Amino acid sequence: MIGCSVFAVSKLKPEFVFEQFEILLKELWKVFTVQNTNFNPTAIGKLYFKDQEMYELWLDHVFTLNKDGEAAFLITYQFFERINMQTRLLESLYPGTDYPSGNYANPNYYIFQKNIYEYALVLPEAIAYCEFSEKLSNLFLSIFKCETGLKR
Repeated sequence: MIGCSVFAVSKLKPEFVFEQFEILLKELWKVFTVQNTNFNPTAIGKLYFKDQEMYELWLDHVFTLNKDGEAAFLITYQFFERINMQTRLLESLYPGTDYPSGNYANPNYYIFQKNIYEYALVLPEAIAYCEFSEKLSNLFLSIFKCETGLKR
């Protein structure tokens, strides 16, 4: 499978992310179809396409733009109960704590929050070369800006 991916790591639940994305997608496509997909036991997602012709193009050639410069695309996600980064300085103290950096009791040992999702928007073309991919990427990333306090 060839495509260009945009990633986001978030505590936002998939139901919310997909619901918000589908609301935003209506800015580009008034009508579209969503098909659930499973790539492996840990990666779940949805395939989006505008019409049957676009879906058939997807089945035959996967990521191929149609005459309007659009194509089917995917959003997948994986759930992580925790990500253990173990990025540390040779048993030095973490600033502001009495625990060595490698100590599991150190509340700062886990750099990322627990219970997070990794999302991937798989686009038909690179953002730099495809206006459609750029628009989709902007819609997708705008969902996660609420976590950072940024406005869309």
